Amino acid sequence: MAAQFRKSWPLAASLVVAASLAMAALRAPLTHDVVWQLWVARQIAHGATFYSDILEVNPPLWFWTAIPIARLSEWLALPATALLVTGIGALSALALLLTDRLLPPLSPTRRALLLSYAAAILLFMPRFDFGQREQIALIAGLPYTALMARRAGGGPVSPALALAVGCLGAAGFALKHYFVATPLLLELWLACRLRRRWRPIRVETCVLAALALGYAAAMFICTPQFLSVIVPMAGLTYWGYDLPWREVLSGTPQTMWLLLIAAIFLCRPEEKDGNADLPTAMGISAAGFALAFLAQHKGWQYHAIPTSGFLAMALAVSLISRWSKFGRIKRAVGVTVATLPILFGVITGPYSNQYAPFFEQSTRDLPAGASIGVLGTMPRTAWPMVANQNLLWPLHNNSFWMMPAIAFSERKGDASDAMLRLDRLTVQQTVEDFTCHPPARILVERHPLNRLLADIRFDYVAHFSRDPAFARLMRSYRPAPGNEAYIRYDRVAPLPPLTGLHCRTIV
Repeated sequence: MAAQFRKSWPLAASLVVAASLAMAALRAPLTHDVVWQLWVARQIAHGATFYSDILEVNPPLWFWTAIPIARLSEWLALPATALLVTGIGALSALALLLTDRLLPPLSPTRRALLLSYAAAILLFMPRFDFGQREQIALIAGLPYTALMARRAGGGPVSPALALAVGCLGAAGFALKHYFVATPLLLELWLACRLRRRWRPIRVETCVLAALALGYAAAMFICTPQFLSVIVPMAGLTYWGYDLPWREVLSGTPQTMWLLLIAAIFLCRPEEKDGNADLPTAMGISAAGFALAFLAQHKGWQYHAIPTSGFLAMALAVSLISRWSKFGRIKRAVGVTVATLPILFGVITGPYSNQYAPFFEQSTRDLPAGASIGVLGTMPRTAWPMVANQNLLWPLHNNSFWMMPAIAFSERKGDASDAMLRLDRLTVQQTVEDFTCHPPARILVERHPLNRLLADIRFDYVAHFSRDPAFARLMRSYRPAPGNEAYIRYDRVAPLPPLTGLHCRTIV
């Protein structure tokens, strides 16, 4: 009994930490992207055609995973947000359980410290962006990285363990195509590490390949519009959110990366050290997700989550496994830098939206179920407030993410014919959406968040009103007192009718 307790208490301690952090997240608001994910899942569960009734730039897997949550929320009459947080907490517990099975030999105390630190990295560091795909990829990638380290060291791995790790890893890596860099780099490192002993056909690689092929087939069958409509649209316009490289590389997470890398090299184990493979594998995973960060070229904070998490874990493994071999200076530096990702979670805090008070001020007199239109470039100009206030969202998109590239290119005089057609289609679709579900109020972002639109002083209403149908629609609205975030238009007359409309049912 005593031996069993010594073996199991480190994992149990980390699960208590994970459960506590998940319970704290239950009381915190979720980011606009996650609330939109749940809204989309609810629409799909009630018959909406994804990428036709709802236009979304991201691949479908993340939204598909939320459909069971949306259905369960209705069956149990519980908030979908609470069920999602509970699910991510359970996923983290599974990742810790699998990782515990793959760690190198450590004393119970050191094992407990490492696993508890991992729980904090998975659930507390990304608390502002809780539920984002990058957090889920970090959670799913942790045991897969530990498995690669075990393979590199030649340690035994049961087929059942490899199967479970492979399934979890495949689900995380498939959330974005950029994430494929991580398992590919890990496999390349493993091949270089093992040389002639490397075997590419293993349980986890077969699982990754099979699930990747299954996911690709599911997209072709279930969401062909993603490939035929969204991919060309994104290729045409999504560059409008790209930032200059100096801004992509100058955020707080990127500064933290440099400090973590410096501390990792200071505390790195010797090559002959039996625990060298795990921190190396963590570093490889961090590099893979850093490539994904750079490839996306947006510099958004949540894109940095998995790189920060794996660098932190690489430092923690080196520091904890070789603690007795370090002097006081190395220990102090290592512990100080290892606390930075946790401190980052403290400073950023739970999600907050600077638009929320202005949105609520602009809509507080609207009853639940009222239709609201928002002409804005970023989702956070409308979400999660629309869902929180139980308003009806009539638009196909969560924001007009295609407009920066279109408007900027048109102003420069180099907009392609495809861009101009997309511009006309977007305005026509907006007219149809507003006619089917007439907004009681239309809010327009006063100061565009996108730099391209800000540079050209873009005016949504003026641009859209070049279409006669939109201009007629706006005659049913009158300007009303707005605020520093929104220009406001109130509906004062019925909208002019249109023929041949395909009006969606919106839940």
